[in-house]
Amino acid sequence: MSSFKDQLQREVCVYTICDSTVSVMAGMSDTADELALRAYDSTTGASYLCQLSESALLQMQSSLTDQPDWASFFLAIHNAFHSGGVSVNRVEGRPVPAAAAAFSAAGADRGSNVASSLEVQCIGGVKGKYAVFILDYTADGQQRYIMEHLVRSHATYCHPKEFEQRLARLRTEEEAARAKRDGLDRELVALNENLTRNREKLKIYLDRKAELLATLGTHSTDNTDNLWKLIKEKEQKAVDENNQSQLANPLRDRRCKDFDPLLLRMIKSLYLSPEQCDSSSPADRVVMPFSQAELAAQVGLLDDKRAALWRALGTIDSWNFRVFDIQCAMSGDDYLSLSFQPNGGSLFVTLYALFCKNDFLHRFNIDEQVALNWISAVEAGYHGNPYHNSMHAADVLQITYFIIICGGLKKRCELSDLQVFAALLAAAIHDFDHPGINNNFHIKTSSHLATLYNDRSVLENLHVSSVFELMKNPAFDLLSSFSAAERHEIRDTMIEMVLATDMGSHGKYVASLKGKMQERSTFTKPEEQVLGLAIALKMADVSNCGRPLDIYLPWGAKVSDEFYQQGDRERNRGLDCSPFMNRLEPNLAKSQIAFMTYIISPFFEQIAELLPDMRFAVGLVEENKAYWACHDDS
Repeated sequence: MSSFKDQLQREVCVYTICDSTVSVMAGMSDTADELALRAYDSTTGASYLCQLSESALLQMQSSLTDQPDWASFFLAIHNAFHSGGVSVNRVEGRPVPAAAAAFSAAGADRGSNVASSLEVQCIGGVKGKYAVFILDYTADGQQRYIMEHLVRSHATYCHPKEFEQRLARLRTEEEAARAKRDGLDRELVALNENLTRNREKLKIYLDRKAELLATLGTHSTDNTDNLWKLIKEKEQKAVDENNQSQLANPLRDRRCKDFDPLLLRMIKSLYLSPEQCDSSSPADRVVMPFSQAELAAQVGLLDDKRAALWRALGTIDSWNFRVFDIQCAMSGDDYLSLSFQPNGGSLFVTLYALFCKNDFLHRFNIDEQVALNWISAVEAGYHGNPYHNSMHAADVLQITYFIIICGGLKKRCELSDLQVFAALLAAAIHDFDHPGINNNFHIKTSSHLATLYNDRSVLENLHVSSVFELMKNPAFDLLSSFSAAERHEIRDTMIEMVLATDMGSHGKYVASLKGKMQERSTFTKPEEQVLGLAIALKMADVSNCGRPLDIYLPWGAKVSDEFYQQGDRERNRGLDCSPFMNRLEPNLAKSQIAFMTYIISPFFEQIAELLPDMRFAVGLVEENKAYWACHDDS
């Protein structure tokens, strides 16, 4: 059954003349939510009006028709107007409004007095059924209003196609307006959520600040104007004497996060058996696996969070790997917890799982405690940015692994285990210490980092150099068991891969790949293998555009959030906002379509030529472009 408003808005206006002097019109009000009756009395020149809401009409619905629906009610009114069933009665007994009295005096030459109200009676189709509408005098003349609508109705009747086309255009505009309204509603929700999160983040930072100040203890007033000097002095006292690193430990005075021993034991048991491990070996210094029977029993006892994490880890070989689920299971949220993860987050879990899955600790005789220290410190070195955070690093890590193993790069380039190991390290650290602003911002503002790295791949140099500086501390020296030649190869591979993620160098790497493909290179020479690994990390870094929609959209929102924050900083500095970074002119759809059209699609097409097993990603990019084509937010 149609609602009152739906039925009202379907009805056309009806007209009649009563007593040859009073023109009456009934139809939808200008606000489209009330029934309006208008009348003009030609003998006195007076106008009358009433507008009735649904609640007011409910009282007279039953007096006009036996049917309880609004369609029957409006049909009865229409029939009354079209069949002469409408009559009027001037009400003289009511008090005449001042404006009406003045009008009556002005029209005294007509020999008529202005009635204060007009009763309009509509006779229903059922005997004894009628409704009376009371129209009050109004100073707003209704003659012109009635005539204009009558002429418009006549034109509609005589030229229906013209008005059908106009109606179709209006409906199209209505759909566009509704879609825009929905987009603005979603944006408002996102902004409110962002505001709430920022408030919570501010509280976390303030608490952290208070904690840091508390650790300083009492100090001389000589240092009050140089707080960082005091902090550095405190840090220097806390580290080992043989620590040569000049980089502050991201974990402060700790070496490893408070990881979940049961979880790590289960992860290791998924890939290694007790027979493959030796508690006296450095590679098994911290965790010994369960037997398969013990593991099955433990899985059955998992709580909801651990069970969700376990299910997510089961898809580590899938392109549909959901790092969000692991992050939420580890830290309770995929946003706020990224700034402070005392028990580790998605990067900690994902990298440890891949180390175990490929048995790298045993293969390279890596001290397990040092490995956990390194993973902890790297994850702690990521900031709580909306996008460039440790969860993004975990996502890129898993996709890099997928491209190498499942996508066929290892087979295509005949990669060694050492090269795969170096690639996973590069993926894990590729955005280490990212400040949430891009290279262009550093260069425009002549920041210290831009000066330090001569405006060349500013952030990428920061990421890789910071980690190698951190590794001068023996507690985090993941490569201590490797020979000098192996360390050199790993370092060169990591540097080349991380520097390749600078989008300013994108054209250079794409051209190199295209040239090698045209030359029909085997991709098995050392420099070609490194190029292949660099291309894999580059693809993983921008892979969101080629992921299923339920994974792609959350990442798209995080990218937009971080871009808008940079735009705010630029605006506050009096700089022009960088393209697609002005939150006052939201255009996520336009930016994403442009990025996919000009960067991602051609790049993924070339990768599909190198690795045919990756061609499915090209189709996903097209699906995501089609989504934004139907959800324009500009």
